[in-house]
Amino acid sequence: MIAAAMLWAYGDWHSARPRTVEGWALPVHDGAAVKLFDSPDAAEGEGYVIAGADWLGADGARMGDDLVPGCLRAAAGKAHVQLGVVDVHGGDLAEGPRVVFVRCLD
Repeated sequence: MIAAAMLWAYGDWHSARPRTVEGWALPVHDGAAVKLFDSPDAAEGEGYVIAGADWLGADGARMGDDLVPGCLRAAAGKAHVQLGVVDVHGGDLAEGPRVVFVRCLD
């Protein structure tokens, strides 16, 4: 009974639902990170580490085990993407945003 109560109280403690951000990404640091821009012509962007994130094709299907999403590897410039971002607070990891998936939109 105590175990059931603890599971009920703390069972959802480590779960998170990612927020999505969409924009045009330019790979940096050999594809381990991206700068995300509001438009293809924007000059200022926000940096995100994408190393270890799952990546998805435009149809939402998971796309292999490559470290760098295909749309970012092949892009001659910025690629249209959606990022799934979870904000980490406390715990054993450094705090801040973590990208859990990259979806190639083009």
